Amino acid sequence: MQGTIELQNLKIHRFFNPQAIKDNAAWTSTCLDTAALEGVWVVVTFGAMDIAMAGLKVQESDTLSSATALSSGTDITGADFSVSPLTLPSATADDTSVAVYIPVVGARKRYFNVIATAGDGAAGTYAAAFAICTPKIVPDTATKRGLGQQGIVAG
Repeated sequence: MQGTIELQNLKIHRFFNPQAIKDNAAWTSTCLDTAALEGVWVVVTFGAMDIAMAGLKVQESDTLSSATALSSGTDITGADFSVSPLTLPSATADDTSVAVYIPVVGARKRYFNVIATAGDGAAGTYAAAFAICTPKIVPDTATKRGLGQQGIVAG
C-alpha cells in the first residue's frame, strides 16, 4: 500500500499525446508550469521509428508566448539529447522510451517545454511526451494530479 500512497503524491503533465505519425516535422507541446514543483521526470516514448530523431530537448523560460510556446526558451543543460552523454533516439536502438530528471531548484526558470522533431525517414515515427512531477503541495484530486479520472482499488 505504501507505493500507492507515494504515487498519489505525484502530478502528471502531458506535453503531447500520441497523434498522427510525424516525418521531418515537430510535435506541438504544451508547456509545464513548475511554480509549485520540486522535480520533474520528462519521459518521451516512441514507436515505429524508421530514422533517428532530428532533435529532442527540454527548454525553459520565465514567460510564455502561448500555452504551447515559451518566450525566448533556452536549452536546459543536460536535457538535450543531441549533446553527449545523451544521444538522439534512433530507429535501431531507441524505439521505446527516454527520460531525463530535472530538479526544480535554484536558478531554474518557471516554464518547461519539450522540443521534439522527427527525422526525415521513409515514413516517420509516433511519439508521446509527458512529465511525472513531484509537487510541493500534495494533490488531493484526480484533476490536481493531471488526470481525467483515477481508480484506487482497496487491498
